[in-house]
Amino acid sequence: MYGIAKHIASLVPALADDSGTIETSAVVLTGGLARSEQITEGLRRRVGFIAPVEVVTGDEEMAALADGAAHALREPDEVKIYNKITN
Repeated sequence: MYGIAKHIASLVPALADDSGTIETSAVVLTGGLARSEQITEGLRRRVGFIAPVEVVTGDEEMAALADGAAHALREPDEVKIYNKITN
């Protein structure tokens, strides 16, 4: 759990604007690990200083993926294909 919290906290500088102000609405935990109360509560204690911690379980994540796939089948001309990752 320490490693996950450390990684989340390492991303905080990327959230700052030019003046150094950080305005973050939430830290969102998703996927299968979000089902573990022990993990989510531990992460709340460790990263809750950044922003409120919200938990979205895998069921909702899977529903969102299914909605996206259904939309792609209905509207294939709107699907974007990314061939290269750039910084």
